[in-house]
Amino acid sequence: MKSIARFILKNKAVLTSLIVVLTILLSYFAKDVRPAFQFVKLLPDDDEASIQYEKFKKYFKQDGTILVIGTEFHKLYNPKVFEEWHLLGNKIKNITGIQSVVSIDRLLAIQYDDSLEKFSTQVIPFPENIDSTSVSEYLEEIQEYKFYEDIIFNKKKDIAVMTITFNEKELNSELRLSITDSIVKHARHFEKQTGVELHLSGMPFIRTTMMRKISSETTHFFYCRTDSSVCIALVFLSFAIGDFIFCIGRGIWCCFCIGIDGINGVSIVYFIGIIACIVDYYWCSKLYFNY
Repeated sequence: MKSIARFILKNKAVLTSLIVVLTILLSYFAKDVRPAFQFVKLLPDDDEASIQYEKFKKYFKQDGTILVIGTEFHKLYNPKVFEEWHLLGNKIKNITGIQSVVSIDRLLAIQYDDSLEKFSTQVIPFPENIDSTSVSEYLEEIQEYKFYEDIIFNKKKDIAVMTITFNEKELNSELRLSITDSIVKHARHFEKQTGVELHLSGMPFIRTTMMRKISSETTHFFYCRTDSSVCIALVFLSFAIGDFIFCIGRGIWCCFCIGIDGINGVSIVYFIGIIACIVDYYWCSKLYFNY
C-alpha cells in the first residue's frame, strides 16, 4: 500500500492529467448512449415461458407491432368523414416504417375457389364518387363479409378501427417515436377537419407515451437527487472540502460509466437507471451522516 501511495504522490500531476483527459474523452462518448427501445428480458433463455414466446415469434413474428385508431362506426356514413378517414389511412401508409394499414375502406373480399380448392382474394372496389348513396352502399356491402366483423368493425357496438402495423426494425428503434408522432399528428388533423373524436391505443403508442414519461421523470429525479445531496452536505456538514472532492469523484465516476457504455453501444434501460439513482442516493446519504 505504501508503494502505491508513493507512486500516486510522485506522479500526481501525470495521473491527474490522465484522469482529466479520460473524463473529457468518455464524456464525449457518453452522448452515444441511447435508451433501450425493447422490453427488458426478465426470464432466462431456458425458461419454459421464454421458450414458448420465442416459438410464438418464430411463427407469428414480433408481437406488439400494431397501433389501433378507433372511431364511431355510424359517423363513417357521412361522406366527408368517410373521405377523411380514407385520406388518413393513405397518409399513415406513406410514413416510413409502416408496414400496412387495414381499415374498413381498404379491405379484401375473401372467397373460396372450389375448382382450385383454395381461398382467393380481391380488392373490394372503393366508391368512385364520395356521396351519401355510394358510401352507404359500400358500407352495407362491407358488412356482408362477416370475417371482418369484431375485427375491423362492430355495428352493434358502433365501433370501427384502423389497424396500423409497424415494421419490426423501426418499432425497436428511435424511429418509433417520430413515427408515432406523425400518426398522432395526422389523427389530430382528421379530428380538426371532421369534428369526430379518434381514440389511439396499441403497444407502440403505449410504449412511446410511457418511455417519454419515464425519461422525463428520470431526469427530474436525477436532478432532485443531486440537489438534495448537496443540501444535506450544506446543512449538516457545512460542505467541507472532503465533500466537494467526493462530489467531483462521483461526477468522474458517472462520466466513466456512461462513456464506456457509449463506446460499447450499450442501451440504457430507464427502469435500471432509476434503481441506480435510488441506490446511489441511499449510500451517499448514509456516507454523509456517518462522515
